[in-house]
Amino acid sequence: MTVKITNVNGYIVPISSGTKVRPEYSTYSTNVISTAFAGDRVDIDQVIERTDTDSDKPHNYIGDKWGRVIAINNQPVSQVCYMAIMYHNTTNFSPLPICKEFYTEVIENPIPTTSDTEFPDFILVYGDVNGQKIEKTYKEISSKIVG
Repeated sequence: MTVKITNVNGYIVPISSGTKVRPEYSTYSTNVISTAFAGDRVDIDQVIERTDTDSDKPHNYIGDKWGRVIAINNQPVSQVCYMAIMYHNTTNFSPLPICKEFYTEVIENPIPTTSDTEFPDFILVYGDVNGQKIEKTYKEISSKIVG
């Protein structure tokens, strides 16, 4: 099983009442921690998306998407748990939206900005039309980091 985990800031909203909160991001397990009602605000901090189908577990399909729940209606949860955002219906294997999505990706390592970044001097050496050697020293200053 391969998944893509994305850190997010925001929430999801169940489309239907009875949306399950589970201890893992799978419908393969019948364990349910609680349920949520349509319109509940479910705060999440990660989105887990399956990038392949798990042949050992018939309910885990590529494209299934889960949110790691941190609070429901502003009440923190007491254990790690997940709610489906979208998963494949096992009747006809089509993607079934479970929640509306209201979150943005959190960029973990943004490129730091600085004032001026100084680069080392360099010397340009060339010959003029009379064959004289000319050396010029340059100093580069840039406001961007080159990586």
